[in-house]
Amino acid sequence: MLKKANGDLKRSGGRDPLTGVFNRKGGDEAVADYMKAHAGQKAMVLALDIDNFKLVNDVYGHSVGDEALKTLVRDMRETFGEESIITRNGGDEFILFRPYEDLSSITRAMDDFTQTPHTFMAEKREVKFYASLGCAAYPEQGDSYGNLCIRADYALYGAKLNGKAGWRQFDGSITVTDKRSQFGFNLTDVADHLPGGILVLKATKKGEILFANKVMVDLLECDDYEDFTKYTGGTFFSVVHPDDRDPMKKEFHRQLSRTDNPGQIDFLSFRMVTKKGHIIEVDDAARKFRNPFYGDLYYVYLYARQDRLKITGKE
Repeated sequence: MLKKANGDLKRSGGRDPLTGVFNRKGGDEAVADYMKAHAGQKAMVLALDIDNFKLVNDVYGHSVGDEALKTLVRDMRETFGEESIITRNGGDEFILFRPYEDLSSITRAMDDFTQTPHTFMAEKREVKFYASLGCAAYPEQGDSYGNLCIRADYALYGAKLNGKAGWRQFDGSITVTDKRSQFGFNLTDVADHLPGGILVLKATKKGEILFANKVMVDLLECDDYEDFTKYTGGTFFSVVHPDDRDPMKKEFHRQLSRTDNPGQIDFLSFRMVTKKGHIIEVDDAARKFRNPFYGDLYYVYLYARQDRLKITGKE
């Protein structure tokens, strides 16, 4: 039945053009057909996505991000079998429906899938990433495919909070509500409400900005993240005060070339210019960190030391 459903995929419009798996409509229909024909047959519904997928796109570009999605699908098929029904919900979010008889075999597959890096070649270099997943069992944890997908998605979020590159099964400790923050602190909320700006920079001479929290966006008097990106041009030094820019670049480059004392925290004071033309004096604490997937990054925490001063040409 699963082979027939996947075969019908090739003859229908119910597939995702990038990865070749079912789109949501096609996947829902294929699973509904299977469950109707095999009522009560044990199956696992998996919700999964790529850990830090935004960074993959930001660091390597969207074309490489597309290759990562294709690689994820390739590895899903290899790990869980060609007979699995795979649906792309959108972005890097997928649902996988897999009948099983032996629970230990599918748990081993989930271990392998989340703990082993997924790799592919792009522009003559190896790119690797990890994935996380959440799961819910049919029929023990629900007889509705839609509800099982919701439960698996909440379990996925629980896996993310546990550190990513892992999996979690839905259980009684997870109460399905409209807000995922029930699992604990929502990490985005934490970043956006810290009393200071957070930046993640590529540790290169340009200092490309990969992430900024809402406090950082507000600090530079931008309307939103898109406005922030336009104003900064995606680089850190563009918003450093012109008189401080060269000294900051020299210090930044010195830190880049340093090989001693990895993980050391560096403290700096300098001025930034907001979108509205105000000068703000800031202190920052920065740490260089070697990410196994994205190379050297800088994590920066900064806050304003005094009230804004209108640019007048005089200090």
